[in-house]
Amino acid sequence: MTEQFFEREVNLAADLFSPDPELQPSDIQLNPDRLLDLARSGNSHAIAGLIAKKLHPYGITVKVKSQSACLELLLEASPVPDQRRSIMLILGELVRLQIPTLESVRLFARERGGSSVTWTQTLDLQPNFLVARSNSSNETSKLRDRAGLGDLSAMKTLIDRALVHKHVLATLAIEADYLKISLVEQITPDEQVCLTLICREMSHWHLTQLPVRHLSVMGYPRAESAAEPVWVREISLGDTEGVSQLQQLALGTRKFSQRSAPKRDRLTTPIDAAGWKTLIASLILASLLLASQKLTVLVSPLLIIVHELGHASVAWLFGYAAIPAFDFTYGGGVTMQTNDRIPLLLFGVGCGFAYLCYRYRQNDLTSRVLLGGAIVYGISIFTPLHSILIVAMGHGFELLFAGIFLYRALSGWSCRHSIERPLYGMLGLFTVFYDIRFAYNLLTNAEERTVYEMGKGGILDNDFVRLAIDYFHIDLSGIVLIFLLCSVATPIVTFLAFRYRVIMLYLFSRLFLVTKDQT
Repeated sequence: MTEQFFEREVNLAADLFSPDPELQPSDIQLNPDRLLDLARSGNSHAIAGLIAKKLHPYGITVKVKSQSACLELLLEASPVPDQRRSIMLILGELVRLQIPTLESVRLFARERGGSSVTWTQTLDLQPNFLVARSNSSNETSKLRDRAGLGDLSAMKTLIDRALVHKHVLATLAIEADYLKISLVEQITPDEQVCLTLICREMSHWHLTQLPVRHLSVMGYPRAESAAEPVWVREISLGDTEGVSQLQQLALGTRKFSQRSAPKRDRLTTPIDAAGWKTLIASLILASLLLASQKLTVLVSPLLIIVHELGHASVAWLFGYAAIPAFDFTYGGGVTMQTNDRIPLLLFGVGCGFAYLCYRYRQNDLTSRVLLGGAIVYGISIFTPLHSILIVAMGHGFELLFAGIFLYRALSGWSCRHSIERPLYGMLGLFTVFYDIRFAYNLLTNAEERTVYEMGKGGILDNDFVRLAIDYFHIDLSGIVLIFLLCSVATPIVTFLAFRYRVIMLYLFSRLFLVTKDQT
C-alpha cells in the first residue's frame, strides 16, 4: 500500500463507503513505521489499515470513510462481526495509537455481501483516551463533583480514565438505585484489580449525595463468549459499612475472599447462531471423515496418540515411568511402562497434595475436596484400582479430549480464528462417532470381537479384554456396553457443561481461586 493511497481524499455519500478493496493486513507491511506516523497524524486510511490488521484474524474486513474528526468504519464478516469483540479490539488499537486529532469513531457492521447494517456503535474518544489534554486538577475536581451528583457522563469519563491502562472497556448505567458498571477485556477482567481501581476513583466522589445506593460491577469474558458475566460484585453505598468497604478496596487493604454467586436468571447459556452453524458444519465434516476409510486413516494417528497419552499420564500419576508410542509392528499404539513404581514420583504427588492443603487450609470446602482426593488417591495406590485406571484411561482420554473439543466448538473458548470452532467440533464428533461405531461392532459383529480378543500378535491383550478378564472377571460385552454408554453420554455432558458454565466457573473460582472463606 503506497503513501498516495493513504493520503488521497475520499468523497462519499453519507450512507456509502469506499468501493476500494477492503484494507488487508498485507497492505500495511511495506512500511510499518511510516504507516504508524501517518496514523498518529490522523490519516484515516492509515488508522483503518492498522485496525484492519487487528481484525483480520477474526475474519473481519474493513472499509473506511472519514468525516473531519470522526472516523467511520464499515466492518464486514460472515457471520456478522461480534459487536463486543469488535469494539474491544478497536479500542485496544486506539489506546495504543493515542491519536490527538481523532475525537470519535463510528462503527457499522453487516454480514459480508449484505446490504443492510446489523448494528452501529459510536465511540467517543475524547473523554476516554485523551486524558493528557484535560487532566488538570481543576477539571478533574469538577468532574468528580458532577459524578457525585449523579452525572453519568462524568462518571464514565472518570472510570474510563481509571481503567484505560488495563485496556478494559466500561459501560455504565443507572437502574433504580443501582449504578451498574459492566467491564469487558480480551480475557476476563481481573476482579480485584478492577474493583480497586474503580473504588479508588469513587472514593473521591461525594458518595453521600449520589442518587444511587448500590454499586454493581460485572466482569465479562472475551467478547465472543456468551453475554453472561463471569463475576459480579455488589457494594452498598447507602450505609457506613458499605462505604468503609469501598474505601478499604481503594486502599488495597481489603480483598474479596469469595466470588459472588451467579444470579438465578443468569444460570444458563444458550447456543447462539454461530454455535448452531458450527455444530452443523462439524456434523457434516465428521460424517464425511467417518464415511471414508482413507480419511479415517489420516485422522487415526491423533486418536492413537491421545489414547496412549491417557495410559501414560495416569501411569505417571501413580508412580510409573511411561512413554506413549506408535506400534509399528502390529499397528495402533503402545505405552511402554516400568514394572516398579518410582518412589520419588509418589513423593512428588504427596508434596503436591500437602502444598494445596496448606494453601487452602482456610477454605473449608476446598480442604474437604482435597482431603477426599487424597484419600481416594491413597486407596488407589494400595489396591488394584490404580491398575484399572491406567488401563481404562486410554479410551477414557479419547472421550475426555472429544468433550474438550466439543466444548470449544460450542463456546469458542480460546479460539482466535473462526475456522477453529468447526475444526474442533469435527474432531470431537469424529472421536465420539468413531468410538460408538467401535463399541457397537464389538457388541454385534462376532468377527470383529474375535479379532479384538486375539490381541496384538497374540501376545498383548487389548484394554477391554484386560479389564474384563484380569480385573472385573466378567464377559467382554459388559465392559464394551459401559464404554458405549459413556461415548453416547460425552456430547450430552459437554452440552450441559456449556449450558451451565456460569455455575461451573463459579464453582471453580470458589474452589481454587479462594484461599480463605469469607466470614
